[in-house]
Amino acid sequence: MLRIQDQVRRQGRRCLLKEEAKAALDGSIDQDAVDLCHAKLQAAFTKAEFKPPCLTTGDANAIDAKISAMVDDVSDALAPGAPDEKKCQSLKIKASGAKSNCLLAVEGRAVAKGLSPDPLRSMKCRTKFAKVFSDVEAQHHCTTTGDAASVEATIDAFVDDVVTELTGTGSPSGAFLP
Repeated sequence: MLRIQDQVRRQGRRCLLKEEAKAALDGSIDQDAVDLCHAKLQAAFTKAEFKPPCLTTGDANAIDAKISAMVDDVSDALAPGAPDEKKCQSLKIKASGAKSNCLLAVEGRAVAKGLSPDPLRSMKCRTKFAKVFSDVEAQHHCTTTGDAASVEATIDAFVDDVVTELTGTGSPSGAFLP
């Protein structure tokens, strides 16, 4: 289970959000790079499923779809209102990736140990995300501000959805439910 969550975290979400952050700066998405992200995720799931224990198998496409939907939701929510806002959007997308990475790591550790997620680690993920959004809005031209809560809710729903899909139980502590 931990292996699969690690692969979700590393291969799929991070890769796609990285491409979205680049696209925010230069205005075009590299479809070959996006296709490679999807291929890496598929390969990582296949590899993880051959090294049990895995609570679920055959769910790479479902998780890939969830990742793509979350990336689209975050990118749409942070779409710049003006051409000079690209840096702001890019940095917020990166912060969103870091938060989802952090929360999936907390969940992965908890599942691997059969425990509830560490609330202090989860709070650290949330605090850092809020600080980065605040700092970005203060230091860069951001015509859209105050969007941290809605983006955070999207990320939290994504993490809970992935945990539910991979464990069949949902978040052990319900930590990501509003």
